[in-house]
Amino acid sequence: MEYILAVNRFRMAGAMAARRAISADKIIDFLEASFGAFQLKQTSTEWKWDRSQLMNALQSLEQHGLACRDEGSDYQLAPLGQLAGEGGVEVESIIRLVDCLSPLNPAEINDPTLITAVQITVEMDDQLFPLNYRSKNKEPTFWLSELRHQQVPQATLVALQRSVVDEHTKTLRAKKAVACLLYIAGRDMAEIEALLTQFHYQKDAAGAVRSVAGRTCDLLTTVCSVAQIIHPELDLEERRIRLLHRLNIGVPGNGTGLSFLRNNLAPSQRSKPLVSPITAESAISCGSVPCICRCNAKGRPQ
Repeated sequence: MEYILAVNRFRMAGAMAARRAISADKIIDFLEASFGAFQLKQTSTEWKWDRSQLMNALQSLEQHGLACRDEGSDYQLAPLGQLAGEGGVEVESIIRLVDCLSPLNPAEINDPTLITAVQITVEMDDQLFPLNYRSKNKEPTFWLSELRHQQVPQATLVALQRSVVDEHTKTLRAKKAVACLLYIAGRDMAEIEALLTQFHYQKDAAGAVRSVAGRTCDLLTTVCSVAQIIHPELDLEERRIRLLHRLNIGVPGNGTGLSFLRNNLAPSQRSKPLVSPITAESAISCGSVPCICRCNAKGRPQ
């Protein structure tokens, strides 16, 4: 609890440290005088900061590149720290993203990787999603396997298993990532629901899928910014805009769709296209989308 408060109050300290360096003691003094500390003191008169934990939190910020020290060992915000202070996301989310994206090669940062990385954030952990909590083997392994089929790097899959509150968190993260990938593949919602609820009796998942896709869309820009700060050679602007359109509308980027889960279809269904053809495909790439005509397999508008 105190660690989370410390890293979040660093946003306010950032207002002081953005233009000049500030010592660790002054940052801690600032935090102790913050409104958050005042509220905690109201709940317990004996409450006080653990300064050693605050120092550990500052060191964690430095280790993850959110803060850096000058020649006098005073702290100042690094670009990742400025992003954490201005981006409207939890500082813990930025730390998780740094751990997730730092080990990757720039070539590994593709659409499935970005969408999967979004799911490890604190904000996405707060998103409810249907899951069979009694399943110990089938569902927990199924969604991770599907992400591997989408060539999501192993380091990203490992990141899904960090900072979890229980054994179900990593499964929910992987399942939300697959749900978003299905959504942007242009699959019918009834088919998406059938795939996502195959391990439990609850068959209504449309609202949860749209909610997760929308929240993923909200956080995608932050994830792309973190990736570009860590890997300066990356230019994700066009990819980011294209993905934002796809998450908002639920259409594939190139009209071909995703090939994963094909092996899980009945033999009679494998010859059918996974994604319906899209008219005016070039209009979807990265500009405005004046008109999108979704057609069925025979080319007739739906």
